[in-house]
Amino acid sequence: REVRPLLDLIDDLRSMGIEQDLPLPQIAVMGDQSSGKSSVLEALSGVPFPRGTGLVTRCPCQLTMKRTENGSPWRGRIGVLRATDELQDDESLSGTVSSAAELTSAIERVTAALTANKSSAFSSDCIVVSVSAPNVPDLTLIDLPGIVRTVTAGQDARVITEVNEMISRYLAQERTIVLAIVPANQDVATVDILERALYVDPSGERTIGVLTKPDLVGEGAEDEVLRVLRNERKPLKLGYVMVKNRSAKEHKAGLGAGDASAERRYFREHAVWKTVDSSLLGVEQLTGRLTKLLTKRIEKVLPELKWELQEQFSDTEHKAEKLGAPPPETPRERVKLVLRIFADYCSVLRQAQRGDYRDPLLSQNAEFRLRGQADAIFRTLEDAIREQKPDFDAPDFTMKLHQELKALRGRELPGLLNSYFFYGFMARHVEMWRPMIEGAKTTLYDSAFSCASALANETLAAYPGAISAVQDAVATYLDRSSDAIVSKIEDVFKHESDPFISKNELADAILAVRFDRFEKALEAVMLSCGTGPAAAAAAAKEEPQQKEPPGEGAAAPGEDNASQAKLAQTHADVATAPPPKVDPSRQDEAVVSESDDKRRKQKEELKEHPLKAMVLTSLGKWYMANHGVTSMSMVEDMRTVLIAYWGVAAKRITENSCMLLETHLLAALAEDIEKRLLSLAQTPQGEADQSAVDGLLAQDDDIKKQRESLKRKKERLANALNSLARFAPNLVARPRHDAPAPAVQTTTAPAVEKPRAQQEPVAAPAGMSLIESFAFTSNGDNGGFVYWLGTSGKRERFANPHDKGRLRVTSSGLECGSESLLVARKRAPCWTTDVPDAWICLDLGRNRAFLPTHYTLCNGGNERGFDLLAWAFEGYDATRDSWIALDEHQQKKELPSPWGVATYVARASHPFRYLRLRHAGLNARGTRQLPVCAWEFYGHLYALQQP
Repeated sequence: REVRPLLDLIDDLRSMGIEQDLPLPQIAVMGDQSSGKSSVLEALSGVPFPRGTGLVTRCPCQLTMKRTENGSPWRGRIGVLRATDELQDDESLSGTVSSAAELTSAIERVTAALTANKSSAFSSDCIVVSVSAPNVPDLTLIDLPGIVRTVTAGQDARVITEVNEMISRYLAQERTIVLAIVPANQDVATVDILERALYVDPSGERTIGVLTKPDLVGEGAEDEVLRVLRNERKPLKLGYVMVKNRSAKEHKAGLGAGDASAERRYFREHAVWKTVDSSLLGVEQLTGRLTKLLTKRIEKVLPELKWELQEQFSDTEHKAEKLGAPPPETPRERVKLVLRIFADYCSVLRQAQRGDYRDPLLSQNAEFRLRGQADAIFRTLEDAIREQKPDFDAPDFTMKLHQELKALRGRELPGLLNSYFFYGFMARHVEMWRPMIEGAKTTLYDSAFSCASALANETLAAYPGAISAVQDAVATYLDRSSDAIVSKIEDVFKHESDPFISKNELADAILAVRFDRFEKALEAVMLSCGTGPAAAAAAAKEEPQQKEPPGEGAAAPGEDNASQAKLAQTHADVATAPPPKVDPSRQDEAVVSESDDKRRKQKEELKEHPLKAMVLTSLGKWYMANHGVTSMSMVEDMRTVLIAYWGVAAKRITENSCMLLETHLLAALAEDIEKRLLSLAQTPQGEADQSAVDGLLAQDDDIKKQRESLKRKKERLANALNSLARFAPNLVARPRHDAPAPAVQTTTAPAVEKPRAQQEPVAAPAGMSLIESFAFTSNGDNGGFVYWLGTSGKRERFANPHDKGRLRVTSSGLECGSESLLVARKRAPCWTTDVPDAWICLDLGRNRAFLPTHYTLCNGGNERGFDLLAWAFEGYDATRDSWIALDEHQQKKELPSPWGVATYVARASHPFRYLRLRHAGLNARGTRQLPVCAWEFYGHLYALQQP
């Protein structure tokens, strides 16, 4: 079967640089230094690759072999495939060669050039060697540097890491066939490459072993090698092949590279190897197996390659569209562009704010659907308030309520409720809703800022100045609105702390509660009556010994059950007949007389109707227990009113709070921002401000480089798709069978990615007792230590704990802001002075210690480009008199400005009194300032028993 077209296709894709975008099927030769890797390539290609001890292969080498017709000349070419984004054809390092010996010299020359300026004498750039000859197979291999375990004199220690990282990258590519080189004279259990391959390819579907140096196997040790070769020891699914390369002696004697006859003669004459199946011996057998493996893998992944190329082409087009063309040059056109991009941005933001998701950008990205996020926040608030509802049906609540009513008994007459108790109860519990509403405000603030910023990054990606202007405008609007809403929320709580209702809503709610109770009591009575009169009569005889029917009413401790039963019977008797008609002049006398007569008649009738008698008696007891004048009936009445009013108040405060948040944070968001943005392009006199326009449209070198990179990538992917179409016009693209399905985007409340599952609460260390634990849920939540301390354990409105003297914040010096601002839970400009190891520190006091599990930071920079990149979070260990690192970050875009918020994991083994954040590297401005305006801590707070 012709395999060359398949290999040529992959070689063409690789020459285009497609490996920068997605992995291609390939065979990578891996093994220890001096294991015989280059000798295997030499045997396959006939090219005498550089050989020796130590790190001979100092950069990857791609060997592409093409079989030509008999009699055709030997041709070779060498080039370089750069590891950078752009494929550079360095003419000084590329060219054709006319002989194998010349190619060997060219490989040594290019290797020296690529590693000349490398301190480790190692390069990630790939040497590309092409050989066309009648005596080579159709095959492409990648030779990698040997695994480095130790460095020798003159070698940089970094070479170990660099080589290992490169090998790991190739191993991790699931389309790479691993050609593991194993010296036959080495114990297979100690071969590192086999263990590495097993880790990434546990099924062994893409690993084949090659045993080299069989001539160095000691006499008597062949049996162990045979067990490996026959796949009995350290088995691989693809098995092993043994090859015999040129020895150093043969190399010096001038024996030609790739002389297969010498290898065949060696195996045929060896006393042990000649007994082995011939399919396991020799370069020819290895070549056949490798060719078959590679072509099968190529055929298998072609549909997946086409799918991935199409997906990446579409994604690259989208990114290129976001960057757009370079801005125009003329002042008039530049002003028009600023007005247009701001108007387009605000139009999309307005749609996101209103819930109009017809724009593809909004329909395809849930993170931009601000209206949906707000609704989810409001639903979360409603659920949180609902979950705070006391368990009114719990027996201990009834008894506690009875005790409190009894203790707070005033001058009210029997049968009347104590309204002051009701007011106090509701005011006390309404205050419990404050943290939830404040948390909803914070979450909505963060959602609005994140959504508006993300939209800016998406629609204004080419203009960093415009993005920064949008973020400033959004932050200004939200800060002003957030401050204004504080007094509005306070008014809501002020009104709810004094219960009031002007309509019949409360009365309807009370009736609904009572009707519900009556239905439950009636159902219980009917169940206790049995199935008919006989059962009721039997139950009536046992009535004195039975408990009351299930219901809300039970006699209060110390009350006379007999008197209650008598009263209940009286009520039941009166309820059985309509009022008598009597002469008004003798009304009182008639009522008494007829009432007595009626009772006697009813008692006689009830003796004949035991079911009726039992129902009336039981319901009478229930009524008196719930609506009489006993203390427990007063408890039930109070409980009824509390249940009814709780539902009314919870619904009202939820709706009022959500309306406030909607009105003050969302309603005017797009309009206000649009006015601010459009004003930036104009002077106070209404003329175009060219300097401001230039700043908004300024593009740094990174944007220009990114635009060029996307252009090259788009061309590269288009060429690859065209090559694939020419090779297989009818190829149907399909995703990988194990590729994750596209996620269904839903609108949920915004949440941060949790850095790690919460750590389990730890036992209190010796000499300490646990005060409180704080679990992280989301950025800006009300579950942290600072909020808990500022609200006195969530019992008061938040007040700055630093100003209240509940903790102390210090610093190495602040250039902007103040220490108290760090625990004020507000966004405001704040950063340290530009000094080495700048720090801010939290002092919990001499009686407390904190074991952190997470900590949240808010960037205090109010402008774009003040990202916090490197810092250390530390705790002070007094026993060692040193700071212990709990978390470290180095030179990554971790905490962006302005006002970026993120939560990180802290790894602490014991509690600390002092916690600090220390600058550990330059920020995005290139200074040593620490831009932080707020922090929060989660974990476990302890009290020191002996301070």
